[in-house]
Amino acid sequence: MRPRIAIPLAPGYEETEALSPADVLSRAGIEVVLCHMPGESPRVKGSHGFILESNTAIDSLDASELAGICIPGGMPGTRNLLRSAPLLELILSLHKRRAWIAAICAAPIVLHEAGILSEKRITSHPSVQNELIGVEYSERPVVIDEPIISSRGPGTALLFGLTVVAAVKTVAVAVDLAKKMIIDIPPAVMEEWINEVHHSA
Repeated sequence: MRPRIAIPLAPGYEETEALSPADVLSRAGIEVVLCHMPGESPRVKGSHGFILESNTAIDSLDASELAGICIPGGMPGTRNLLRSAPLLELILSLHKRRAWIAAICAAPIVLHEAGILSEKRITSHPSVQNELIGVEYSERPVVIDEPIISSRGPGTALLFGLTVVAAVKTVAVAVDLAKKMIIDIPPAVMEEWINEVHHSA
């Protein structure tokens, strides 16, 4: 059975941060589940006007069936996600199981709202750094503090997706996929993979 990763979408999400990881995960043989917020349309418009159609509502997901979650940023998408009690509940359920929880750009503030970032190494888009109180902040393109993965913005979305692949599958799978996609892996990102993805041997 393929591992499943949920990608939650709220109106105003950053399209690159949703689609790039979704594409990378799918190429790695991971099932991607796009999910919309309860009471919202399954056709979710991003911050630049593009529309994605979700597979299911987020409150229909079973945390026990997920290998993790991958949360895009964007505005006002991230603020809309912050208001979703079912999303916060899902994050807490996944965190309790030590499933992988990944967030990019502004989305780490959703993890902060869920109360799971205390003393964690985290990165984000610079615009929300001051909201991430009580973390060890980094400016690396991707940061892993197991079981949490964070990244900075649209320009790091492919590396973010590859890092989720390295975590959910193996570093070797992520490296091979990067070669096939002609993606250069910066030394700092490779260091994160090697040092922080502990089950990748």
